[in-house]
Amino acid sequence: MIGVKTEGVLYHYTSHETLYHIVEGRSLRASHAYYMNDASEIKYAIDIFLDLVEEFASKSNDPIDKEFLRQLPSLLTRMKNNPHFIFSFSLSEKGNLLSQWRAYTPHGTGVSIGMNKNDIKAYALSNGLRLLKCIYDYDEQKSLLSGVLQQVISIFQNDKNTIDTSKSPKGQEYHSYMNQFTEQLLREFIRIKDPAFHEECEWRLVSKFYEKYTHPDINFRVGSTTLVPYINYDISRIRSDGELFEQVYCGPSPNFTLAFSAIRAYLSKSNACKMLINSQQPYRVV
Repeated sequence: MIGVKTEGVLYHYTSHETLYHIVEGRSLRASHAYYMNDASEIKYAIDIFLDLVEEFASKSNDPIDKEFLRQLPSLLTRMKNNPHFIFSFSLSEKGNLLSQWRAYTPHGTGVSIGMNKNDIKAYALSNGLRLLKCIYDYDEQKSLLSGVLQQVISIFQNDKNTIDTSKSPKGQEYHSYMNQFTEQLLREFIRIKDPAFHEECEWRLVSKFYEKYTHPDINFRVGSTTLVPYINYDISRIRSDGELFEQVYCGPSPNFTLAFSAIRAYLSKSNACKMLINSQQPYRVV
């Protein structure tokens, strides 16, 4: 079926080759959060959080809380410099954006696969994942992270009288204790995006935190400059009708008529999607 845009759909821009692999494998590839296209991933959020830690420490009148906050940046520095294993699959509210075709498909040629948001929410809930809307506004980012820091401090205040610091070097009394907050922080940091990327209107399907890279879920692929860790999300049952996608945009192509015809036939034959849309984008590489 050739159709028009449906509401309540989130999109993933990709190449024809990746579309083929998604359909054949009935799975999505979620990339390691530290290896995504934005070089400031995670680090941007950590920098905001570090400023908040300093601000909270300066206002604290409790010497124990103050010392905990003084040591907390050591955890954040480790998180910043050492890639921690959390994975994300990127989606956008915008299924047919010229800047997205340019950025995320080879030479602007590819597809934008649309998945029903309610299907994704249900899938996330049943598979221990989180579907998160990215935040671009600085005030919203600061408000969210301030709330996260308050939660961390509250947990510490409940625990501080039972923490054994007798065997820890001076100035590192809470380093081991702080490790428990790694996943909580990562799963919030991952939704914080540099405002420069606001046009993308990104959502993320985020995995749990993996403590060890040896976990059998974790695989590696060859990237353009490095090996990239990833995991697979099995989406073979993401929809009740057995299909995978709500709709698919066919992006610009120097052979658009052939591309559109082949993709429509393939999606139908594979029972992946019934609705293919012409992006009608004039973009081309010359």
